Formats: sequence, structure tokens, C-alpha cells
Amino acid sequence: MSTDSSLEANRVLRILLAFLGTTLCYVPLRLLLRNKQYAAVSLILTIGVMNSFTVLNSSIWPNDQYENWWSGHGLCDIEVYVAAPTQTAYAASIFAIMRRLTSQIKLNNVTTVDSQSQARKRLVEELGIILAVPAFQLLFTHFDLAQRYIIGTLVGCSAVYDRSWPKALVFDTPPAVFALGSMPFAYIMYRRYRIITRENSVIFADGINQDACRRVARTTRRLYRMCLSILVLYVPLMLFFSIKNLRDTLSGRRPYDYRHMREEGSPYPWHAILFVPSWLVPGATLEQPWIPIITSFVVVAFFGATDDALKMWVSISQGLGLLPAVQCLNRKCSKGLRLFRRHGIKLDRRTSALDQPHPIRFEESLDQ
Repeated sequence: MSTDSSLEANRVLRILLAFLGTTLCYVPLRLLLRNKQYAAVSLILTIGVMNSFTVLNSSIWPNDQYENWWSGHGLCDIEVYVAAPTQTAYAASIFAIMRRLTSQIKLNNVTTVDSQSQARKRLVEELGIILAVPAFQLLFTHFDLAQRYIIGTLVGCSAVYDRSWPKALVFDTPPAVFALGSMPFAYIMYRRYRIITRENSVIFADGINQDACRRVARTTRRLYRMCLSILVLYVPLMLFFSIKNLRDTLSGRRPYDYRHMREEGSPYPWHAILFVPSWLVPGATLEQPWIPIITSFVVVAFFGATDDALKMWVSISQGLGLLPAVQCLNRKCSKGLRLFRRHGIKLDRRTSALDQPHPIRFEESLDQ
């Protein structure tokens, strides 16, 4: 059985882009961690986990020659427990980011800089939002697996949940709820930024570190734009997957029975491992790993090319002995910019109105 050329191209691209996107997220991860944007850090970590699974699964089960496939013992036993909680944590991280940004940008045009105690409080709140539901899913997986696992071409290990109401409630619904819950915050932020852009002056509170305030403002705006870009594509896809999964689950309309599920719930023994070639894998399932891959490049686009990020890239390149190549590339870019200007094309390196700190008044939050 020969490997289809389109399947091979899909495999090569997803492995290459998943690895590249995850690697490039290293600098944004460090920058966001330094700025104490823990929800954004969680988002990048979930992206890294999902992309790592994509690289592993696409490399281990690359084609439809299932007679030569590895049975996945150990690896798949871990993946079926981690996959669904990670996807939920992805959606919960976006929700937590939008929620925090909404609390940072006030209607009175004040952006707050959290004190240490407030930062710790926010960290606890965000961890609760992001980890509570995934942790419960992780624990409940053992009680809802109708089959040990199945293995499909490219997608690798997949969980088979019992088609009863716990699956709909515990696994199908939470990602959609988090995705939809992010939309009101996105709308509120959009309205507030429209108000902010009408301001004309810069007002700083006395005694406040203006550089720190500007950094917070820039990070806030980039986070908002990044999440908005993700939500535009992610919410429709998440609703599609959730509705599809709910329909498949509720079509069975059977009560939950753990004993029946483990002993009589399938024509195959519960411990049997089923191999599924690509023509039997649903198209939506086959292409779902592209969501975190695309998200990784969205993160890099917003946080991988800032001034701080470029300094960090130069430092990393210097440590790896690649600094001469980076300097050469920089000289070529500078030459290209001069060529553009020579032909009358004006390139304004300043950021847009939303990137400027002038519409916002900054005040440092104080402990009560």
C-alpha cells in the first residue's frame, strides 16, 4: 500500500511547521513571563504540548501501512489522558487573557500596573480558571474511556469516550463555553479601545515608572490583538467541533454504565487497540492539529518581532554562534529599506495609534 502524495505533503508540512512554530514561541514565552502575563504563558505552553503531540504522531504513524504500525503502548496511554484537557486549557487560556485585559483597561482610561500581592492574586485566579476544568477532565477520563485508545494515520493516538451524557457535559461542552465566553470580553475591549483612540494627550501619575507603564500598555494591546486574531478563526471552528461531537454523543441516547462500557460496550475487548487508516479518519479530525500550529505563528507575529524580542533573538544567536549570519541579514534588510526610500516609498516605522501610549493614563495599583 503506497503512501498518498498529498498525505505525505501534509505530514511533512505539519511536522516542519509544528516544530518551527513551537521553537519560535520560546522568545514570546520568556517576554510574557517577564511581564507576568501568566494566562498568555499558559496558552503558549498548551500550544507547545499539542504541537509536540503532532510531531510525534505524524512521525510515528506517517502513512496507511498499518500492518507495520507500532501499537503505541505507553505513549498513547498518556496522550488519551492529556489531549482533551490540553485542548480545554487552550480555550480557557484565551478566556483568561481576555478577562484580564478587560480588567486592566478601564472606562476611565486608566491602565493599572499590578503590585506584587495583586499579581499573586491574579495568578491564583488565572490558574483556577485555566486548570480547574482540565484537571477534572484528566481525572474523569479513566471513567469514560469506552476503548483503551485507537490509532489513526497522522493523528496518532485518540481517545474513544462512551457516547453518554458525561462525555457531552465533561468533554464536549467546556471548550465551546470558554470560546463563547471570550467574545463579550473581546467586544468590551473593542469598544474601550475606540474610546481610547479619541484621546489626544499623555497623562502619567506622579512618581510612576513611565517605561514600565508603556511596556504594560504595549503588551496589553498586543495580547488583545493576538487573542482577537485567534478568536476570529477559533470560535467558529470550536463551535463546529462541539456541535458535531454533541450530535454524535447524544445520538446514542444511552445511560452511563461503567461496567457495561468496560465489559460489553464494544464488539472488541476494551484493551484491544484499533488501527484506523486515513480514509476512515474524519477530515475535521485529521486537520484539527493545524489549529495550534497556526496559533503558534500568530503568537510569534505579535510578540516575536518586538524590540525586546529582537534583542533576545540576537542574544540567542550570539550564544549559538549565529550572530554573523544575523548581522548579515540585518545589513541586507537595511539595504532593502534604503532601496525602498530611494524609489519614493515612505516606510513609517512608528506603530499605529493603538500602539502609542498617548491615549492612556497610567496609575500604579496599591495594596489596600
